[in-house]
Amino acid sequence: MKKITNSSIKIFFILFLGLFCLKLNATHARAYEIYYECINKNKYTFYLKYYRDCAGIKPPSKLAIKIYSKSLGVTYNNIILDNLSGPIDVSQLCPSQKPFNQCNGLSNPYPGTQEIVYSRVVHLPLHASDWLISSESCCRNCAIDNMDNACGYSIYVETTLDNTNNQCNNSPKYSNLPILYGCVGKPLYFNHGAIDPDTDSLSFQLITPMGENAIPMPYALGYSFASPVLSSTPFQFNPNTGQISFTPSDVHQAVVAIKTYEWKKINGVYVRIGHTTREVQFIIIANCGSGSPKDSLVVNSGNMIDSVTLGVCEGETIDFDMIVTDPSPIFNYLISSNVALAIPGANVTVTGSNPAIMHFNWTTGSSSVGQYIISMTVDNTDCPVPQIIYKALAIQVFKKIESNIPDTSLCDSTFILDATLPGATYLWSTGDTSSV
Repeated sequence: MKKITNSSIKIFFILFLGLFCLKLNATHARAYEIYYECINKNKYTFYLKYYRDCAGIKPPSKLAIKIYSKSLGVTYNNIILDNLSGPIDVSQLCPSQKPFNQCNGLSNPYPGTQEIVYSRVVHLPLHASDWLISSESCCRNCAIDNMDNACGYSIYVETTLDNTNNQCNNSPKYSNLPILYGCVGKPLYFNHGAIDPDTDSLSFQLITPMGENAIPMPYALGYSFASPVLSSTPFQFNPNTGQISFTPSDVHQAVVAIKTYEWKKINGVYVRIGHTTREVQFIIIANCGSGSPKDSLVVNSGNMIDSVTLGVCEGETIDFDMIVTDPSPIFNYLISSNVALAIPGANVTVTGSNPAIMHFNWTTGSSSVGQYIISMTVDNTDCPVPQIIYKALAIQVFKKIESNIPDTSLCDSTFILDATLPGATYLWSTGDTSSV
């Protein structure tokens, strides 16, 4: 096989890759995110989202990514991404108090967060199944308590890409902001709102936040991988939806990282085709409103496979209501969701405030087979800092297989109906997913 060196392929990149180095020293990074969109099998748009603590210095005008393939022995450093949009104020404050956060003046009383998006189109002339695209920025904000000497570390994210076999895959994206304020003694629920544009199935893994060169950061005294936050209840993580839940027991700030895996069904078998990492920063404060919201899910059409998964066969309808209530009539709630992004063909209506009801209806089609994770957001409209909780629900649309079995009368006997088919998944009218 003819060996192609780094120098021989640099000219194929749309970007100028090698004559300068961008070192980022911006402090007070709250969160960071990387994703890409496929234009064709050789051309991709890469994006970085940078979340800045407004008490820090100004955001960088540019950011950089590195592209590496171990199998090819090729590394491209310092691929520069330019500012696409922002900064925009995404601070978790009620509308009347948002002008008084530190994004609008350091003397203002409330902390603030800005989101800045960077992008660049890159041409990949070589094909590999193990492209690793990464980015790091120094440094983290010093208020982080759960990692030892957090502001001495960079914040690192990565994603993978496979452009072999004429693939044109898009990485997962995230619809929920990765900074969430919580309250001591109040249950906290969060998910990243992961969306896959290709309807690939997703799973999630809890990982240790990483610093420069993807080196895991050390936890501070009193914290660990199993207990990355201060909580009066066990820290829980659902690998099927990425849902995080705990009850903060003290004021603190903590970062928690995940790895999102993409799975594609190839010849009847799910194959892992890539991953993306992302972090969330939890900011726990002492006092919040005294509301006690309760949520319930009423399924009108479809089958509950487990506590977080609804199943239906292609061509059938999923219909449910998410209902949020509070025993005190003085509290009002707003429900929103990422359904417009996750399932563009679905219909959602929201009525009331206590109870607040989100009605979901979607008639699936033959092209709908796959997994969809929707994220629902409940905002208690407190001021100045509203309490926000996130709930995730997975919807699995199965390929429909129909078989006409003749009516048979049976007396004083039992029988087993075996529908086993290699590589198939099953959904009976009872909600059972076994083949027998």
